[in-house]
Amino acid sequence: MKSEYTRDMLLSRQRLAESGLWAPLLDKIQSLIKHPEGVLLDIGCGEGSHSAYLKKNGYKGPIISFDISKEGINLAAASHEDIFFLTADLARSPFASRQYDTLLNILSPSNYSEFDRLMRQGGQVIKVVPNPGYLKELRELQEESKRTYSNVQVVEKFEEHYTHVRKESVVYTFQLPEELVEDFITMTPLGWHIKADFDSIRTKLKEITVDLLILIGESEDSA
Repeated sequence: MKSEYTRDMLLSRQRLAESGLWAPLLDKIQSLIKHPEGVLLDIGCGEGSHSAYLKKNGYKGPIISFDISKEGINLAAASHEDIFFLTADLARSPFASRQYDTLLNILSPSNYSEFDRLMRQGGQVIKVVPNPGYLKELRELQEESKRTYSNVQVVEKFEEHYTHVRKESVVYTFQLPEELVEDFITMTPLGWHIKADFDSIRTKLKEITVDLLILIGESEDSA
């Protein structure tokens, strides 16, 4: 499998998003947003499906979404309206300070000093990280040394940075249509180096486990 964020990979992610793969996660996130009419910044938005889902399902405020991948942003902008998409690097982001009520960071790297600069007084960071059971069906096809995962260090770093932290686990299974098996393997780095025969993979990946942890951190001056 390719080991870079290509248009094919992004299209695979888009098709899976459209099939409802992330709907339970995003519904939960929608319920956790403290300022549903505030300005939301989607950090590392990929091809924009998460932002688009939130907007379509009732988020009333403006959404600004960015990613370092130009391919991802081009696809997002061509596919979704009512959201401002742009290419940007989180480490050198072009955004004004203290202007964002919600920072959304789904399965993407963080930069907490930049989060502090961007977040408005009383705002919140919502970060999604894998739990050990995330995509376990795909992990079981990996080499043995890559079959386990721990989020302990990521969670500890988040907790070190924010005084007020809440955690919400989201666990569900998704029935994977046969025509989306190849998209599923293509969409995640977990699938890029699997050496098993593709036909055998197709028979094994009937159902996949989505096991994620939502971390909610608030600014020090939140009430």
